[in-house]
Order: sequence, then structure tokens, then C-alpha cells
Amino acid sequence: MLELYDHQKAMQEPMRERKNALLLAPCGSGKTLAVVYNWLKERPTKHLIYVLPTTTLLKSIKQDIIELIEGKEGKPDVVKELGYRIVDLEQTRFSDPKLISIATDYGEERESKLYAHDIIITTMDSYIARLYRSSLTPKKFRDLPIARIFNSTTIFDEAQMYDNYTHTLARYTFKLLREGGAHHIVMTATLSDKKIEFLELKDEKDYKKIPVPDDKWMSFTGKKQIAKIVEFNDFASKVEEIINENKISKALIVCNTVGKAQDLFKKLSSGARNVLLLHSRFKHEDREKKENQIREHFTKDNSFIVATQVVEAGIDISAPCLITEIATGDSLVQRIGRCARRKNEEGSIFLLYSKEEKPLPYKKSEIEPVIQMLKGLPGNQNYDFSLEKQLVESVIPPALEGNAESKARGIILSAFESLSAFGDAWINIPTRDSTPVYIYFGKDIHKDDKVMDNCVRVDLRYLYGISKDLSEFKFYDREYDIEDKKITFRERKNKPNAWSIAVSKSVDYDPILGVMKK
Repeated sequence: MLELYDHQKAMQEPMRERKNALLLAPCGSGKTLAVVYNWLKERPTKHLIYVLPTTTLLKSIKQDIIELIEGKEGKPDVVKELGYRIVDLEQTRFSDPKLISIATDYGEERESKLYAHDIIITTMDSYIARLYRSSLTPKKFRDLPIARIFNSTTIFDEAQMYDNYTHTLARYTFKLLREGGAHHIVMTATLSDKKIEFLELKDEKDYKKIPVPDDKWMSFTGKKQIAKIVEFNDFASKVEEIINENKISKALIVCNTVGKAQDLFKKLSSGARNVLLLHSRFKHEDREKKENQIREHFTKDNSFIVATQVVEAGIDISAPCLITEIATGDSLVQRIGRCARRKNEEGSIFLLYSKEEKPLPYKKSEIEPVIQMLKGLPGNQNYDFSLEKQLVESVIPPALEGNAESKARGIILSAFESLSAFGDAWINIPTRDSTPVYIYFGKDIHKDDKVMDNCVRVDLRYLYGISKDLSEFKFYDREYDIEDKKITFRERKNKPNAWSIAVSKSVDYDPILGVMKK
């Protein structure tokens, strides 16, 4: 039987005694194994709720958990030896606690009777909508009652991926869970000390801290080297140049925006290369296909994955070469964690930046210190713990007096009031400092039986980039027809709300490229 690492063994106590915990462990060190194994072994609660930042990660984490329980080849066998078996919900029985069911919650697409499953994998959006529910909360968010949440073990994975606005929501959410005695564990590879303090996770009376020691931090992965830090004028051309000059046959290439990833994909696909594109603007079915392909992609010759921030967490791939735009320090650490991910592997890293372009979606003030720090490195610098620590600590922490943080604090305090006052403040709890909407790509929204399957979620700012006054779009809201017992779509006469559905001839959809402007 494979010997567990010390941090994986240390998770047994907070599971057995229902203590809250903060697990600080690097990429590839088995954080998912640590919580799944010990929760199944101790069963401190009937349900495990696994909360992730984005829906993009749900499929991958579910697959990881299934493979751990079933003991897939290449996975540690410690979980399989506990004797659990995954079955459909209808097959679970109180008489046999070793039969468990797993559900994923994509918001619109989720298993029925979500509350009844043993392991529930969801997002921060859905979790918060259910946690702060009131009498006016829509029926679709009543399938996981707050009492069930407070009597479950909740895992907050990849906590570093939230922006300052969402970290403020998380700060008050953790406070609510602590005061309500709800068992929860926060896991991260790249939360700086300042962010941990902001989230109020520092007090050992409230959280058992389980850190991987500094001298073992880099022992879980292969050796990596910063090969070059390169300035570019044209990103796609510079990437092509790096690939050709260095005779690179396999690489993960990470872009900071979807548009840049699409342009690069088109350029690289013109040659005899196997190129896979992954970003957030795909239909659920197409995204799922790509996630299934991504793990095996590097088994092919001359293979490249072009992606955005969606690969920063939850996707278990190991690339021999990483070519990436420079991002915030914590994002860079996550991207680098996808290079030479396994022990005994070696990897090279190329970091690209531009003086002229705006570093969207980041602010220049966030990126400039990272560029200056990296430019000071000698050529072929080994990527070690000291450098990773510098990157993590370079991240600007949230501050309650900031604009985004103040907005989040006001919203969450209104939500607290609605819990007892039967208000509707829950409606205004976006979990990002943005407005999420859907774009519909079917033939007729009124005749389509699978409207949401033909939708892609985007930020409203993307639509403003196409039409400044949104005149190119028609917007619809979903309503439940009580008599016909079905969802109908009513056209809006004014500007969209969060989760409105947009229809326009100004955007197109391709299963290979995703959402595109015409």
C-alpha cells in the first residue's frame, strides 16, 4: 500500500474530530486524496460538499474522485482499500454505508435530488445561492437546504482563484460557517500570508493549519527551469518563433484572454500539429469532450494545448514545456504547476510579456512588479521554492476599503439580513465582480427543448465589447409556467439582469473555437 504523505495523514484528525482546517500544499501534492480518503475513512458527516471556483473544474475533480475510489491504475490504492463502491442514487441503502453516490452541480444541469447524494461537487456561485437562501429563493436553489449544508463537510478547493471581490464574500461566508459550527476545510497552493489573514483563517483556535514544510515543498514534482523571459509585440508570432527556434514538439501554452487563445490556435493549427483549444466559452457538451481529451493529448507526437486560465487548477496534466503570458504571481504558480508535474520529469518555461498591450484581464499594477522581478533572473534559472514564494507574496491582497471589497461587503450584509427578514437580497449576490449572462446559439428559443444546452455563459462586458449600447441583442428571462409546468422565455424590454439570455446574429459558435464575434 502506498504510504501517505505527512500532510495527508495530518488531515485525519480534523476529519475525525470535525475541526476546521487550512491545508497549504503545492500543486501535485495530493490535496484531493488527503480530504477524500480521510472523509471516507472517518465519515464525520453524511455528506461531503466539494466547492470549486468555476464549473470548468467540476468534471475533472469528479473524475479524480471516481478514480481514487475505484483504484484506477496509476492512482494510489489507499482509497480503494476502504471498500467503497460508487452507485446510482437509487442503489444507495442505509444498510450498506459503503455504497455512495456522487453528483455534480452545473447550475442548470445537475442531478435530481442533489441533497441526497453522498458527495456533491458544486461551485461557489451555487453554494452561496443556497447558503443565503430566503423565502423568495427560486426552487432550483432549494435542492440543498441550509440545514444540510451545516451538517455536511464542505471543502473549498483552489481558494486562491478568487478575485478580491469574491475573497470578500468568502471572508464573511467562512465567518458564518464558523459561527454556525459547520465543518469546513480550505485548501490552496498559493494563498499568500496576507490573504490568509484577510480571510480570517490564521487563528489556530478556528483552523488547524496543515502546511507542507518549506524543505519538502518542491519534492512532489519534477525539475523546472525558467528558460527565457521574452517581450512580444505579436503574441502568436512570438510563440511560433519560440516553438521553431527551440524545436519544441509538446507544450502547454496559456493565454490571458479567450480571443488571444483563439487566434493562436488558428495559427498553430495551420501546420502539421495536434492542437487542442480549451477556454471558458464552450457549450457544456463540447467543454466536456475537451476535458476528456486533455489528459491523453500529450501522448501524441507534435501536440500542443492552447488554453486560458481554466487550466490553472483542477486539471491534472503534465506538460514538458510551458509557454505562458505573464500573469499575477499566484496565477503563474498555478500554470507552472502544470509543467513537469510528476516526479523525475523535467520541464522548461518560457514567460512572455508586452510593454504596449494592456495586460487584460489583470491590472498593470498587478503585473508590473512580477515582470520586473522575473526580468532580474539570470538565464536558465531553476524554478525553486524561493522563487515560488516570491511570486505568491507579490500578489496584492484585498482591502475592505477597496471598491470591489466594499461592494461585496454591502451585498453580503444585506444577504445576512434577508436570512431572517424574508427579503430578496439573495438575488443580488453575484460571486464575481461582474454580471454573468448566457448567449443562446440554438434555432428558436421558444421551440427548443434544450435551451440551456445551447447556451454559453459569458460576462456582460463581452457583449458590450460587441455592441456598446447592446442594441445588437435581444434578451430573455426564464419564467416557470405553473399551468403547463415548464420553463418559458419572456423577452426583456430593458437592459439585462444577471443570468439573462442573449440572442444575436453578431456572434457565432464553433465547437472547435467556441464563441466568436462575426
